[in-house]
Amino acid sequence: MVDWDDFDWRKIAGLIIFALILIAGAIFVVNDKVSAQRIQQNLEVQMKALNNFQDTYQPPTSRELALLNAQLEERKAEFAKLPLKLGDEVDVKSLETRIRNLAAAENVSLDKLEFGDETSDKFLKVYPVVISASGNMEQLSKFISGISDLKTLWRYHGQPTSSEGHIQMSLEFLAFDQNGWDQTYSCNLAVQVPQKLEVNLDKIRIFKGNLQELKSQVEALQNKMADAKKTLDDKCALERQLSALDTKIKLSRKLAE
Repeated sequence: MVDWDDFDWRKIAGLIIFALILIAGAIFVVNDKVSAQRIQQNLEVQMKALNNFQDTYQPPTSRELALLNAQLEERKAEFAKLPLKLGDEVDVKSLETRIRNLAAAENVSLDKLEFGDETSDKFLKVYPVVISASGNMEQLSKFISGISDLKTLWRYHGQPTSSEGHIQMSLEFLAFDQNGWDQTYSCNLAVQVPQKLEVNLDKIRIFKGNLQELKSQVEALQNKMADAKKTLDDKCALERQLSALDTKIKLSRKLAE
C-alpha cells in the first residue's frame, strides 16, 4: 500500500512547474522561429517581385520627360492656330441661339430647329440637329454659309432636300470625345509595383538574425520602385495627351475640308 505521506509534495510540485516552464519555453522558441521564417519568406518574395519590376521597367529620364513636354507644347500651339478646331463639347443652348440669330440676321424663317440626343462616333461626340428654313435663294445661301462661320465643326447627315424657297437639312455638330479616347488609349503597366509589405519585427525575440537588414532593403527598393512607377505614369500621361492632341488636329483638319 502506498503511503502518500512519504511523498515530498513540494518537490513534486516544483518539478511539475519546472516542466511546464520548459514546455512553455519550448513553445515560445518554436513559435518565434516559425514567425521569423514566415516573415523572412514574405520579405524574400517581396524582394523578388520588386526586382522583377525593376528589371522589366526602366523609368524615363528627366530629359525624356522634358522632351515630351516640349512636344506637347508644340502640338498645343499648332492646334491653337487652326481656324476651325474640335472642342471637347458643344454648348447646345448657345449653338441654338446663334443659329436663330443667324437666321434673323439673314431674314430666314426657321420652320424647324430640333436637336437630337448626343451620340458618339469613334472619338467624336455627335450633336444632331434638323433645320428647316424658308427664304429666297440668296438668303438661304447666306444662312448656310453663316453656319460654317459659327466656329463649330459640323457635317451633313444625308443630303439636304430643297424646293423653291425652302430647305431642310440634317446636320451633325461635332466635338472630341476625350473620355472615349482616354478609355481606348492605355499605357498601364502590365506589372504593378507590389504593395508595401507591413512587417512587425517587435514580436520576434530570438531569431531576428538579418531580418531587420532585409526589411530595410525591401523598404528602400519599395520606395525606389514607387518613384519609378510615378515617373512612368507621368510619361504615360504625357504620351496620352500628345496622342489625343495629334488625333484632334488630324480630325479638325479633315472635317474642315
